[in-house]
Amino acid sequence: MARLRAREQDAVAGLVLGLAWLAAYVPHFDRGGFYSDDWSFAAIYEDGARDGFSGGLSALLDVSSSRPVGTLYAAVRYDLFGNDPTGHMVVAGLLWLLVILLFFALLRLLRLAPLHAGGIALLALLFPLADSTRLWPAASALNLGIALYLAGTLLALAGLGRTGPRSAAMHAVAVALYVASVLTYEVTMVAVLLSFALYRSRADWRRALARWSVDVGAIAAVLLLATTQSTVEREPITALPGRVAEVTAGALSVVSWAVVPLGNTTQLSAARVLGGLLVLVVVAAALRLAVDGERGAAVRRWLAVAAGGVVATVAGYVVLLPVRGYNPAHRGIANRLNVFSSLGISALVFSLAMLAAILLVWKRGPRASTVVGVGLAAVLAAGYAIRLRSDEVHWHDAAVDQRRVLDTIRGSPRLPADGRFVAFQVPAFTAPGVPVFHETWDLTGALQLLWDDYSLQAYPANNGRVVVCRRAGPYVLAGGATRLPYGRTRFFGARTGRSRRIGSRADCERSMRAVLGSRRQG
Repeated sequence: MARLRAREQDAVAGLVLGLAWLAAYVPHFDRGGFYSDDWSFAAIYEDGARDGFSGGLSALLDVSSSRPVGTLYAAVRYDLFGNDPTGHMVVAGLLWLLVILLFFALLRLLRLAPLHAGGIALLALLFPLADSTRLWPAASALNLGIALYLAGTLLALAGLGRTGPRSAAMHAVAVALYVASVLTYEVTMVAVLLSFALYRSRADWRRALARWSVDVGAIAAVLLLATTQSTVEREPITALPGRVAEVTAGALSVVSWAVVPLGNTTQLSAARVLGGLLVLVVVAAALRLAVDGERGAAVRRWLAVAAGGVVATVAGYVVLLPVRGYNPAHRGIANRLNVFSSLGISALVFSLAMLAAILLVWKRGPRASTVVGVGLAAVLAAGYAIRLRSDEVHWHDAAVDQRRVLDTIRGSPRLPADGRFVAFQVPAFTAPGVPVFHETWDLTGALQLLWDDYSLQAYPANNGRVVVCRRAGPYVLAGGATRLPYGRTRFFGARTGRSRRIGSRADCERSMRAVLGSRRQG
């Protein structure tokens, strides 16, 4: 009977999670768009796919070989849904729901009650500081990678409950899933290397160590491939102390926001200070009561869950240390790298809510503390949902701005082969980190698809890029200098819709004045 009641509670928790997912994400499916890498990958695939799916996949692998499973996933999406963002958004959302259900299953396997496992999973489902993986198709590869990791972990733990060839075969499949996860996106790599702690909960030291050694060997081989093929800009080893400080500060800001979901994470504020203080006060008070009889036992259980959440959070962030420029506190497309850590943060925050309830109302009984703790978590979930909806509006606005820009450009004369297109007055972002056209690769991909010309290059004159007129040709300055050819370059003003062919320095200067109302030259 107890097992039957647990299954019924699991079913109810799964239903609640499904309904929350429907309300939070489904309305956005046909309101989102392509952003940043989506445009570039779509154009690369479309050009290569003239020779069929294998040609499109090969073209994508040429630019993203260090994550071959993630690249295969992108190629399949473009083959199935083409350049209509809706299908891509649906897949991104469904993968996130799969992650949450697998996460719930793992928490249950680790002996959390259905109510508690469901509460943690709900916070993770709605956690908005990693929402780009649900709102940006390219970032949904992280959802796939985490789903593969969680499926592998569940299979490995189930295999430890068996013996003989079947147990070994289950672990072999689990390792294959781990490898596929890291080859999709390496955000799960450290978590795989920490799998020994989970194995030890289900088996003795010797058996857990034997299984873990297989995991380590497989991931070491994958790591060699990922590091040799990666095109991601990485910091030198001498920068590691600074990166540790930067990522730690950003992570603490994210945790503070998760406790007090007000304001933003990029600036020190009263809300960030309050969130940090609440964490310290609750943990300190709980540690003092950890030896207090029955209440102490309850406190120790939730401190253990909180510790597990911290470990998972750190595992997700350690991967960021070698990567230049990434900070957990960044918003928009950059928050994708919070996604694995968001599972740990959700466990930590739910544990803090339960600990706070034990501290406040334990005298009224364990049931009262459970009700209060779950109520506190529900308030936080509501705060997450409000921020998530606000973020969805920003992503929708970016898609609307993109369509407006592309509709205006559509009327511009076509470029000659190997032409260059400079777009002025194009918005870079609708909100911090939520791009309209902010880099060369996204506008280039969009225009290549628009005109079915994969030789052209486009440059949005925004986000720090400046155009100057010189004798040898117009130059786009952004860190370095890119010279554009006279005769094959066209300037375009998004607000006016005017488009001018640039054949000489004089044309360049006249067009700059016409487009910008000022003269910029060097």
